[in-house]
Amino acid sequence: MTSQNLRVCVQTRLLTDVLSPCTTSGWSVLLVDAASMRVISSCVGMYQLMENRITTVDDVKTKRQPMPEMDAIYLVKSESIDDIIKDFENLKKPMYRNVHMFFLTRVPDAGMAKIKAAKNLLKRVKNFSEVNLDFLSPNSHTFHLDLPSSYRPLYLRPSGNTIVQDITSKLVTVCATLNEYPHIRFDSKSPLSREVAQQFHERLNEFMSLNPGWWFHGGQSHMNRSRSTLLVLDRASDPLTPLVHEFTYEGGCGSSVVVHRVASLLSPL
Repeated sequence: MTSQNLRVCVQTRLLTDVLSPCTTSGWSVLLVDAASMRVISSCVGMYQLMENRITTVDDVKTKRQPMPEMDAIYLVKSESIDDIIKDFENLKKPMYRNVHMFFLTRVPDAGMAKIKAAKNLLKRVKNFSEVNLDFLSPNSHTFHLDLPSSYRPLYLRPSGNTIVQDITSKLVTVCATLNEYPHIRFDSKSPLSREVAQQFHERLNEFMSLNPGWWFHGGQSHMNRSRSTLLVLDRASDPLTPLVHEFTYEGGCGSSVVVHRVASLLSPL
């Protein structure tokens, strides 16, 4: 990807690399889960899906009408593998003709074992790929990790939470999409920033070892520009945070509106 427009990069991955090669033989059904639906909705419209011969978009977790004459394109997270397998448990009435499976992130070994054990599913699989798109791209130069409830587990750190792993895994998919292997800079006085930086570095190196054909800007064969830099900062590093204010609107009697101006000493992420 040479485009500097992140939204265009994601659109290209979805439309050109995922959908187009799978719909050459006719119309297909697109199966999604909650996470992948948000990824698609952030940058692709329904008309664009129809132009790529997608006749309908269904939730993989809901009960659906069989369409054995059509191919199925699954664009999901690995947590939805069991739902895919269920679609092909009935030998006499398979849900779809051929299967094209695409996952937003890396499929763990346990998930791969489940797929290998599902013989009815395996014989219909035509495509399988990890597309690394576990983030939202609402604008050309911004991305969103789609973790609205991350504030409490990130700072209060209740036992058993995996929020740092979730953040770093999503950041790896952003870098994979942009072909970036960044220099990492973090505030050494912040234990949280250090933890995020270290885990991200480990996960990105793991991704590179599993994808030897992947390239990055600043590498030996792509010297058109230097490597980028990732800054990992804690909210405490932001001196403007205590000055941030929030406006909320509350409906009153008749047409009146009450405005509350609330000073926020610690704004949400």
